[in-house]
Amino acid sequence: MKLQYDKGLITKYDLSDKKIVKLKQRIDNAFRHFENLCKKNIKQARRDLLDALKLITSNIKLYNTKSGVKVGLYYNNDLLDVFDGLNDVETHLKSKSINILSTRKPIFKTSIEETNFKNKLKRKIDCISFQKNWKEKRFYSFTIDRIIEILEWL
Repeated sequence: MKLQYDKGLITKYDLSDKKIVKLKQRIDNAFRHFENLCKKNIKQARRDLLDALKLITSNIKLYNTKSGVKVGLYYNNDLLDVFDGLNDVETHLKSKSINILSTRKPIFKTSIEETNFKNKLKRKIDCISFQKNWKEKRFYSFTIDRIIEILEWL
């Protein structure tokens, strides 16, 4: 049986401009928090940055709910079939990772130690992919206290 469509309507779903701006602002806030905290505690700053980026780019299952609610990148945008918005946000993330530790105040004992830290952190950030996490419906586990803590600076 052959179907014919007269004046067929083809719809494509991408992130809204408002959602793209919101995601970029969250990325900016995560890096701003990192820059501020790294002057005091570099290890905690790295952990906070990576956790914030995981929260932004993945999904979370809310526990202690009757229906097991899932939220996050995929579950809030499950109709996407065009990834231009996600690619735009990912490009923004990669551009932010280039300027890691742009502060001039010395944090490390040696420049080699600083270079190694920057390279390792940049590699971890470069592995983050909005589109891949959306397609794989990737989940991360956070305690509710940790989610609240992260959302305070995002």
